[in-house]
Amino acid sequence: MKIIFATIIFCLLLSSCIKEVDLSLGQLPQKLVVNGLICPDSLFKVRVSLSSNMDAEKELIDNAIIKVYKDGIYSTTLAAIGDGWYQGTYPTEETKYRIEVIVPGFDIVSAETSIPKFPDVIEAFYEKLNSPPDDAGFIHAKTTIVFQDDPNQLNYYQTKRVYYYNDQPQEIDPSILTDGDLNYNPLFLYFSDALFNGENKTLTVMGGGSISQSPFGDDYIYYQKDYKRDFGPVSEEYYLGVKSWTQHYFNQSNDSDINDPLTLLFVGEPTAMYTNIKGGYGVFAGYHFKELEIGAHE
Repeated sequence: MKIIFATIIFCLLLSSCIKEVDLSLGQLPQKLVVNGLICPDSLFKVRVSLSSNMDAEKELIDNAIIKVYKDGIYSTTLAAIGDGWYQGTYPTEETKYRIEVIVPGFDIVSAETSIPKFPDVIEAFYEKLNSPPDDAGFIHAKTTIVFQDDPNQLNYYQTKRVYYYNDQPQEIDPSILTDGDLNYNPLFLYFSDALFNGENKTLTVMGGGSISQSPFGDDYIYYQKDYKRDFGPVSEEYYLGVKSWTQHYFNQSNDSDINDPLTLLFVGEPTAMYTNIKGGYGVFAGYHFKELEIGAHE
């Protein structure tokens, strides 16, 4: 009887806590979605589409007019190349770019960004960590990149995350610990110069070339005299965009393969996505990466 009574009370409590919610999603007003990442090594490219409900396919726009302004002066109009893409010439660093996107039937949307100047890299090397070898005899490595930060503005940086092991040591650099959103397991390591503005920054990041202990003594074998790692400055728009995307991606992650967007919506906590498109959605941002050759420090 006690079990039956408890079951009845539990069901009553559940029924009293249930609130019917109308999940019918009406047709939301459509807005232009503009996305473009520009750098000196690639042609100026922007993609335009329309916002849509979660159960609708993305509608690409091929009849837009995209005007490009450099430092406030009209420069060119991007050429349509199909599939919602528009293309122009190579952009340059330290130039303020503004785009205006004109599509019949919609308000004009715009966005601004610039490509930061690549800093002076003083040295870059990788070396072994003071940790014992793993079961296969390999040693964890760390990488050091020393560069000069520009003191005249707030700067943001990103580097590739290089992990070769499942038990990769935790990051230790103060800037990354403070600003890198490590709790969200980012795919990239990004940070600002808030802790070293205008100084020579000695960046320490985990990962590097392959190192193992010699079977004939205490010597170490460096299988790569150098390895390559992307590094460089990013615009504030890029930085805020990647932070927003990282948190969203982490919150929506799930072990199962979810193809239903309505199911995906309720997997994790909602995240307000960053946008710098005035009057629309998306991100228009600049970056300047270079592939550094990281030599071994034996």
